[in-house]
Amino acid sequence: MGQHALAFALAFLLSVTLSRAARRSLAWLHSRERKVGKEKIHRLFPKPRRPLGGGLAIMVAATVALLVVPWLSHRSPEPAALWMLPLAWVYALIGFADDLKKTAGRGMRDRPKFLLQLVAALAFGLLLWRFGEIGPVRLPFAEAPVDFGPFSIAFAALVVLATANAVNLSDGIDGLAGGAAAITLLGLSAAGLASPERAVGATCAPLIGAILGFLVYNLPPARLLMGDTGALGAGAAIAALAIFAQAEFWLLLLGAPFVVNAASVLVQMGTVRGLWR
Repeated sequence: MGQHALAFALAFLLSVTLSRAARRSLAWLHSRERKVGKEKIHRLFPKPRRPLGGGLAIMVAATVALLVVPWLSHRSPEPAALWMLPLAWVYALIGFADDLKKTAGRGMRDRPKFLLQLVAALAFGLLLWRFGEIGPVRLPFAEAPVDFGPFSIAFAALVVLATANAVNLSDGIDGLAGGAAAITLLGLSAAGLASPERAVGATCAPLIGAILGFLVYNLPPARLLMGDTGALGAGAAIAALAIFAQAEFWLLLLGAPFVVNAASVLVQMGTVRGLWR
């Protein structure tokens, strides 16, 4: 417990420091994107240009805490952290490329952005299955966990894609994505208590600390945004930890704000496109 608290405190303090630095030194990294069909909204309700460097602060702070604290204690990092970090960083870098393009007026196109995410998610699922880290899935109201066999690869990829993009869609209101992500990670920590061999609390603690440190500058009115860098990175981290903890379906409850928001967006987009056709 002491090491968990140390990792949390280190991530929090480092995230606050890096967020403060990002707000000042990355002031140029702000979105100039203007979405088609919303010209009047952009004209009548212009958004303040706030830096998008919060995602980098979260990722760096969490990574340092996850790797340095075990090293100080002469221990190896948590297995869940070693699986989660590469996936989270790949998604964060995809988001960072999107944020960089937004500074020029338009982000990445949806198709290449989705394909990059899909390849990363499938590779993650394949490696988990290959090395036996994907366990049976706990289905609601089922007496025993169900083993999907090779289909676990596709299921893991689906969880990663859905979670990462749901978090990204929720990153529109100050404090919403960060606050909901911290609550979801706290729930995953508690879910691991039911199955100690798959517990992820030690990995969740630094992530929660890093996100809370960022929220110091993201609570309304926000002075710093996480951008796609932080939203995709945090979403991928949550998905990876849920898979490792065999708590995929718990995300529907623990990440309810993300689920509701993503469902709302899908319904609206489907309705508009259907009526347009």
